[in-house]
Amino acid sequence: MKTQIYDGNDLFKVNCNLYGYEDLNHAETLEAIRQGFEDNFKADLIVELDRIGLKFIRLKTFSPTYYNYDGDSIDLEIGIVDVKKYINAVAENETAINELLEANKSYDGYFARTTASTVEEIKDAKEDPDFTPDIICLSYLLSKKIDFTGGIDIGDYFVFDYECMNDDCKNERENVDDELCPSCQAKEDLKNKE
Repeated sequence: MKTQIYDGNDLFKVNCNLYGYEDLNHAETLEAIRQGFEDNFKADLIVELDRIGLKFIRLKTFSPTYYNYDGDSIDLEIGIVDVKKYINAVAENETAINELLEANKSYDGYFARTTASTVEEIKDAKEDPDFTPDIICLSYLLSKKIDFTGGIDIGDYFVFDYECMNDDCKNERENVDDELCPSCQAKEDLKNKE
């Protein structure tokens, strides 16, 4: 089965870019965000992808070498299982998807790397043996049932390079029944996972 990886910042409309945040352990923070995203959305992604003929493979982290054009993201890897299901899902949502594709068209020289219309998407799905679903079509189909923007705050998963300074965190005071702050909890979760 051929797989395709989709940029999570574009697909989920959740910005996981850590550029500019100082004192963060970028690798641990990005992994903590990925784990949080997976905990919140994996089950729904599996169900919704299956409904449209696709298979969830994994969520993975991406961090660019240079931040000129890309940022950190939690990306989705999928495979195509049943192209007919995908075609039917696109056809059933033709009007809404076409509106999004039309809004993405360029009239000033920018070339969008997306399909021009649902007609083109369906034609490519039927005829191209190397077909990969368009990101705008896929994003719309998934966001109909899953609210990605309401389920995760990346700040809750920040892992700092220095010791916790949150007065309410149980790491800061002895004999306190308070919970760990999000940063300390993320570090603890990563330790336990190893």
